[in-house]
Amino acid sequence: MKEHDSSSARATSPSLPSLLHLVVLVVLLGGSFVVADRSSSRHLIAAFLSSPPSTIAPGVGVRPSSSSSSSSPPSTSPCPGRGGGPRRGTTSTTIMTMAFPKPRPTVAELEAESEVLRAEIEEMRAEALRRLGELRERLTGTTTTTTTESATVSSTKPGGTTLIEYLDSTEEDGPIVSPPVATSTTTVTTKNDPLDGTRWRVSLDVGREPGTWMPAEWGRSGKRINLSFVAEFAPSISYDRDDMVLRVVDGIATLGPSVSEGRRSYAVRDGGWRVARGEGPMGTDILRFYVEVVDDRIMHADGDVYLPGGRVYCSCGYFPFFPGNVKDLSTSSSSFSASSSLNSAREALIGELMNIEERMTKLKKKKDGIRNPFDLDGIKISSELSRLKREARIVNGKLNFKAVTEPDPRLLRFSKDGDIGLTKEGGVCCQVNKGPIVEYHILGRFSIASVDRD
Repeated sequence: MKEHDSSSARATSPSLPSLLHLVVLVVLLGGSFVVADRSSSRHLIAAFLSSPPSTIAPGVGVRPSSSSSSSSPPSTSPCPGRGGGPRRGTTSTTIMTMAFPKPRPTVAELEAESEVLRAEIEEMRAEALRRLGELRERLTGTTTTTTTESATVSSTKPGGTTLIEYLDSTEEDGPIVSPPVATSTTTVTTKNDPLDGTRWRVSLDVGREPGTWMPAEWGRSGKRINLSFVAEFAPSISYDRDDMVLRVVDGIATLGPSVSEGRRSYAVRDGGWRVARGEGPMGTDILRFYVEVVDDRIMHADGDVYLPGGRVYCSCGYFPFFPGNVKDLSTSSSSFSASSSLNSAREALIGELMNIEERMTKLKKKKDGIRNPFDLDGIKISSELSRLKREARIVNGKLNFKAVTEPDPRLLRFSKDGDIGLTKEGGVCCQVNKGPIVEYHILGRFSIASVDRD
């Protein structure tokens, strides 16, 4: 009997080669198997040994069942003993596998992806060449000399090579690179401001002013110096700066005489100008311009006030007048027409304010004749007086607004065509750099007046 049991045990126990086959199968499948029930390990081995390797697929659980309950499905409840887990007389085995790693792309796939990228790069390169060709055609049509009404573009590079020649010399199969930075000044000529092309005489009155940050000894004696020059507001803008070009006629500024010295001339370089829209009081426009003094200082030998070298900034009010506001734009009567237009609007407000004051005076006299403070007519008169006071404040505010936005023509200096008016006085300052801090020091005032072209 014992011999029969031992022989049957040897028959049912797996041999060593079979176990090796099982290990090799697990390694080849690339998964990690976890046995959910310790008591079912023998059934797991028996299942692998009794089934051919081709019938066991990765990720498939093996659930052997006993002969007594082969027709009933195994329970999957996670709580054994409470309606779940393996029942008595049954065996439940679960095999779980981990996800396989993503396969690496093959050489063929990498080559196909590279071909797609090369095609996209070629398309982008062709598009860039097409745009360069359009730019070359556009520049070819705009580099010719035209009148001041059309834009004039000129661009040069070191060695005298123009941008057109550079684009023509670029091979289509060569690399696309940016052209060298131009060293010469590039300008565009336009005609879009009434101030374009006009000439004005600027007279700087330099001396100590309240609130200046100049040194304490500067202008302490109260002396002042006068420096004048003729400036032309050119209709040109430079690419190397945002300002329009301000040309100093003959490049000379004249220093007025003093008690001990006569007139002297100093070199002044061209500067720039621009109109600051809406940056003035009550949203008015401001004209800002500057010139560059070449000498370190401009002063009289017997004075304590000087004009420092470098940029000198000026600003004043800027008031354009359109043909709808100025009826006669002739040289002789343009200023008079602009004055009439401004005076008519101001006089209308003044007349309205005087009418309100007259009505208030009559109502006050009528109210003074009423002795009873509780009289109904007296209450109505008081209410009307309050309404007229509010209306008078509104009209007075409009009048003050007009005084700023449309100043008295006597405070303006008009151009020869009468389409632009500048305040006859403005402020002068200089820029002082103190390390990372930039300060603007008040130097005095200036006056401006239109002059005829030669």
